[in-house]
Amino acid sequence: MYTQKLHLPLAALLICILALTGCKDSGSGSNKNNAYNGLAVRVVNTGSGDLELSQDSDASTGFCYQEDGCPTSGGGSFHTVFEGQDTIMDSSDPDGQAVGVQVGFHVDAGSGYFEIVEGKAYRDDAGFLEFEAADVVYTSDEFSAETVSFPKIRPV
Repeated sequence: MYTQKLHLPLAALLICILALTGCKDSGSGSNKNNAYNGLAVRVVNTGSGDLELSQDSDASTGFCYQEDGCPTSGGGSFHTVFEGQDTIMDSSDPDGQAVGVQVGFHVDAGSGYFEIVEGKAYRDDAGFLEFEAADVVYTSDEFSAETVSFPKIRPV
């Protein structure tokens, strides 16, 4: 009889604690900071060797932003994607809301395809640009040793 009297108040206390803490909305969808603000270009190697890509003033990637439109792109870079791997080649700036992308690069060796990925662009604690991929919004045809250039692609 004594244990029944002790269990009832403990059960009531536990129910109250669960009711108070259980109503807190901690889902990722409710956090405005988790909203997708960025786009990235992910390149996938489909060949039997390394996929080598380069960008220059003739072939570069530029992101379009809701606030600023489509600034001119440019600059040089080199990327190697190992056999059977993929990499984020370019991603948008986390300080703006990316709404489109103009893609351009040279395929110097190998073959593959690229994807436009929607997700979260942010800077890590050291200030480096990071991208957390979520949804693929576009997938290109497979390409090999050529210049790949696509007009502005807007996510659907």
